[in-house]
Amino acid sequence: HSVGLNRVFVRLAEDARQGGDHLIEWRNEAESTRRFRDGDRSYWIRPDGGGSLWSGEARHDFLVEYDRGTIDAAAYRSKLVGYHRYFATRQFGTDLIDPPTVLVVAVDDRAEEHAARAVRATEREFGARLPLLLTSEWRYGRDDRNRAGLLGPIWRTADSNEPRRLWPGAGRHTTTQPRAVREAAYRR
Repeated sequence: HSVGLNRVFVRLAEDARQGGDHLIEWRNEAESTRRFRDGDRSYWIRPDGGGSLWSGEARHDFLVEYDRGTIDAAAYRSKLVGYHRYFATRQFGTDLIDPPTVLVVAVDDRAEEHAARAVRATEREFGARLPLLLTSEWRYGRDDRNRAGLLGPIWRTADSNEPRRLWPGAGRHTTTQPRAVREAAYRR
């Protein structure tokens, strides 16, 4: 699990650099975990990791779920309930300005579709969509159709297979602003 997750982060950093962007923060599970209250109940999210990417003039925060296809439906539901509460109560606002995107990277199509089913079920239950995108590992190989790797049009929502990019413009820039200036402008 850790090896696959680290591969995702290394690849994201490489793809960002190649596209003129920059991975400015890479957080592990412990640094990404958040406990919070909603009313009289305690909740938590425990993503596998998280980070921030600088693209053009924008900072994009994200959380990563690396899915090997081993989590059962009840455990997935519990995980997704935490995310719904996290976003509904705007708990991300204690660390971030904008809501992060939850990135689900699955080892294969079967695991990706299992995750998509769980997401669709909780979105119906809560009547709200999560800022969540899914992909499978095989999709982010760079080739003639996808020169941007993880920043390319390889992502989908839980209810659509229509390929899309993570963030508009990501992986397509060159930046003239020095790295230290970019990072200082967004340091919290």
